[in-house]
Amino acid sequence: MNVRLASRTRGHVFVVMLAYRIVQELADRWNQINLTVEEGVHELTALCATEVLVEGEPRCNKIPQPRPSVEQLLKAASVCLP
Repeated sequence: MNVRLASRTRGHVFVVMLAYRIVQELADRWNQINLTVEEGVHELTALCATEVLVEGEPRCNKIPQPRPSVEQLLKAASVCLP
């Protein structure tokens, strides 16, 4: 088993604890919106980027204006889109 090595066990614990901390933080920030973290993350799946092509070649990615529900989640989480 790969997790029997001390370094891998520490890495695994770090990732799990980081994920747990992120879930806690989002739950606190989205509490006023009355959404679970799972519902909020699912709502964020609507956010996407559009690749802009110039003469058939990709030049840049553009993030369209998010819908109001996604904008509310991002604002509550203090996330600014580029």
